[in-house]
Amino acid sequence: MGSETGNEFPVLVRVTVAPWCHGWEMPRGGVDIVTVLDLSTNMQGERLELMKQAMMIVIDKLGPDEGLSIVSLQTHKRHLMELTYMSDKHGHGRDAARFKITQLKAPSGRFIGHNAIAALEEGAQILRNRGGEESSSRLGCMMLLSDGKYPEILHENISLEFPVHTFGLCADHNPKVMKYIADMTSGTYSFVDQDIRNIRDALALFITGLTSIVVSSITITLTAHKHITISSIESGNYIHHVKSNKTSGTIVIDHIYAGEQKDFIVNLIVGDGRMKLITISGQCKGFKWNKSFAEMDMSVRRPWLTRSLDDLTIQPDVAAELTRIRLQNGVLHMLKTEKMTTQGLQELWNMIKHSDEGRGAPEETLSGLDMDVVEMNREISGIPYTLSWLSCHMWQRSTTKGTPTRSKAFRTIGQYADEDINLVNLETFTRSKGIPSDDPCNKFPVLVRLTAAPRKQADEMLHAGVDVVFVLDASAGMHGEKLERMKEAVMIAIGKFRAEDRLSIVSFNTYENRLTRLTYMTDLGRDVARLKINKLVASGQGDIAAALREGAEVKSYT
Repeated sequence: MGSETGNEFPVLVRVTVAPWCHGWEMPRGGVDIVTVLDLSTNMQGERLELMKQAMMIVIDKLGPDEGLSIVSLQTHKRHLMELTYMSDKHGHGRDAARFKITQLKAPSGRFIGHNAIAALEEGAQILRNRGGEESSSRLGCMMLLSDGKYPEILHENISLEFPVHTFGLCADHNPKVMKYIADMTSGTYSFVDQDIRNIRDALALFITGLTSIVVSSITITLTAHKHITISSIESGNYIHHVKSNKTSGTIVIDHIYAGEQKDFIVNLIVGDGRMKLITISGQCKGFKWNKSFAEMDMSVRRPWLTRSLDDLTIQPDVAAELTRIRLQNGVLHMLKTEKMTTQGLQELWNMIKHSDEGRGAPEETLSGLDMDVVEMNREISGIPYTLSWLSCHMWQRSTTKGTPTRSKAFRTIGQYADEDINLVNLETFTRSKGIPSDDPCNKFPVLVRLTAAPRKQADEMLHAGVDVVFVLDASAGMHGEKLERMKEAVMIAIGKFRAEDRLSIVSFNTYENRLTRLTYMTDLGRDVARLKINKLVASGQGDIAAALREGAEVKSYT
């Protein structure tokens, strides 16, 4: 309202990078990766073979202008391969890396935190040794794969020069240590559950994103108008700054994947009657180009006398982001104060869901966060899932949280591209983790869950066309508003078909009438269908059975 002031008026700032599809040339810079492998005594047999397979995926996904080095936590000869371009020349690059991976063996003896720190320092030194031009124009990072504990690391100094993306393997790893390493170096933390076969999907998800970086940095500049001040900015792990007089601020986003979307909440203190809030501008830096954003003014209506429901209702995207941030910050606070309990988390989520923001958020947002809370409350996987969930949400970037099916949040379209096998996922869940041996159960329930790919993923896949026959009641009982409402609904449905889909329309009153044959829903086909619908007139008696037979006849002759 024009007569009111707002102390925490939220503005959502959204940055979206265009997606990349296979077949397009991606304008990106090279990436240099050092993989640090924990080849402990636990890494034997199937575990070691699966790690090798996962590393083969990494090697195959890297382009010829991307470098890979391999370091292990072995006490002797940590440096297994120099930083090498993954060229396809026979006997070089990719072939050399594959050979090194096939030769991996788990040594005897137990490693300690000092070994891990030394291996990470060696990885950092490899990246430091790159030439000046390479260092400035190419992203350098490390991947740490480990199933170890290493509590000593929490008291050690870690090089902060390069991001370390950590992958905890199975229940043996220490999630707090892995998350600590990732947080200290601006990396992400993922984990794989007891089925270590999922490490292949975890590394594929990560490396597909890493090799799709198309923007090296974006700086967003926020300038408040007169009598408006910036009270705070919610940007997760991304750097932000608010000037001391609170009249301006910046948000910096580095190394952005193709297809990524980043949302930030800017909280404003708004004086009475002020319509213009802030001006948004910025700079976008690619690997071979720079671009400035045109200035955009953000304004709101300020009604003085009457309250318009449309003007004052919370916008769904803003409500969704506020809901997500409140849960994220609440979980972070409980972990920091060591007050993370199942009951406390559920009470927090119930409070958020029933807040104004929660009630205004889309159902899709609430159901997704509902599932996250359930997973965080699981007895065994709770802590790793919670920490990886935080890493995912603080960076607004996909991480693996146990299994691929629980790791969909913030994925880009490109990160779905290689997952044809996961268009349909099959999972099983038992009622409990065990059954007392002295208490046989005659009806023990097992939940079998079949999940199809979400729409965002499915949109990039090949579709089979569908043939649909609309059978529409045009009898006298549909006269007036009923007929008009039916026409409106059918018009919406016609607009949803794809060009490869076909539609036939059958109406019925005293006689059934085939208005259109099966017609492809091209722009012309849709226009013809809409014309036929507009001409419908209600009259006579309805014969549903005859109309359905006519509809079946349409299908039988296709």
